[in-house]
Amino acid sequence: MLVLTLQAILVAGVLLVLFRLRSALGMVPLYVFLGAMQVLQTVASSVLVPVGNGILVPPGSAVLFSASLFVVLMVYIREDATETRRLIYALAAANGAISLLLVTLAWQAEQPGMLNFSGMAPETFVQTARNLAVGSVLLVIDAFLLVVVYEWMAKRLPGLFAPMGGTLVLVLTLDSLAYASFAFHGHADFAVLLTTSVVSKAVAGLWYAMCSALYLHHFEREPTLAGHAEPRDMRDAFSVLSYRQKYERAEAAAMRDGLTGVYNRAYFNAFFAPTIEAAVAGQQALAVLFVDMDHFKRINDSHGHVVGDRILVGLAETMSKALRATDWVCRYGGEEFVVVLPGASPATAARIAEDLRHKVGAWQGVPDLALSVSIGVATLPEDGTQPGVLLQIADRRLYAGKRAGRNRVVIDG
Repeated sequence: MLVLTLQAILVAGVLLVLFRLRSALGMVPLYVFLGAMQVLQTVASSVLVPVGNGILVPPGSAVLFSASLFVVLMVYIREDATETRRLIYALAAANGAISLLLVTLAWQAEQPGMLNFSGMAPETFVQTARNLAVGSVLLVIDAFLLVVVYEWMAKRLPGLFAPMGGTLVLVLTLDSLAYASFAFHGHADFAVLLTTSVVSKAVAGLWYAMCSALYLHHFEREPTLAGHAEPRDMRDAFSVLSYRQKYERAEAAAMRDGLTGVYNRAYFNAFFAPTIEAAVAGQQALAVLFVDMDHFKRINDSHGHVVGDRILVGLAETMSKALRATDWVCRYGGEEFVVVLPGASPATAARIAEDLRHKVGAWQGVPDLALSVSIGVATLPEDGTQPGVLLQIADRRLYAGKRAGRNRVVIDG
């Protein structure tokens, strides 16, 4: 019993340390250790350790297999669904490859003249490969089930320990039923072995849940975790958003203009300079368009802000549909928009700007109201290579177009 306890403490400690270091070392060390555990738990599956009163506990399944699901759950909660899928598929692929290698070792052990100093029978390799293959299938099923059950329990149970513990206990119990039916079917002590497997895995699941909850509370405490949000569709376990995905979506939403849906000034401030720098470093062409709705103040004063908002939305939609997939547009302020055209030569930029001007003029979103835009164009490297310089030149040409009568594109001067 003492050795099993020390094993559980050691495994939980190593896994949590590697999980904590993922920001510095990446996920590879954690996954390598987890992969090694798959082989160890299979080799140890035939070992039963007495813990008193005639009870025998398999450390391979109780300590190691339970720890594998504990890691899957931790990755799901703190990383994202994509990383969880990657982990599950990687373990399944690795276990499948190891199973095939074990079969080839069994074949080698039967060859004439083969020296087998360990004395391991070929049947041992085959049995280990069979157990590993079955364990891999169950691990994949358990991992997907883990996500579904956790999402269900997290909406109904408070805190972290309760939903995590409940999830691990339920999934490990179902796993014990499935695995024991395969491995011990027909055994004289089937009932005892099944009960022992269920109880030992349940205890291990609660231990790992407690370790997880304490770790998350003290080391990675966040206001929102997967499973504690709005109701979600359970038909696809991995359609659920984890913490990082929700953060990224919230961050992306903060970069969008609330009225028009195009990027906002915050996005421009964050990405305009890096886009220019990347173009300069790659010796690529680039163009910047400064677009302004003509007589917009007069439209607002005479038709009201509701009509003005409708025009801005229509302008943003018209530009977005007319641009290439690599281009991006943002609302710079008021009725002013900036369009960035990566890879666009001066001729291409002029053509796109004229196309935008004509399409805005043809827009019929507000009946009996003629609309037009003035556009100033600056190109890289012809007009400079500094973000501020390009924006200033595009802005200057925009107002040159305004002074020249509006409804025009200015590409030089």
